Amino acid sequence: MNLTCLKSGIWQAELRVPEGVRDVIGKTRFAKSMRTRNKREAVVKAAPILEQWQSEIDLGVWRVTITT
Repeated sequence: MNLTCLKSGIWQAELRVPEGVRDVIGKTRFAKSMRTRNKREAVVKAAPILEQWQSEIDLGVWRVTITT
């Protein structure tokens, strides 16, 4: 699980985009506040978001593979 606790105590989900697909995705990383100081709640909220981001990265990898 890619969660970071910010100085404010709020948890943030993060996922780095691999270099090979950054041009396709248009980002170097995904990040979103979970808007909670409770780690358990943050884990529950982050799971579907991280899954979506990973799907976007996988699609980007597929596009790069198809075009090369």
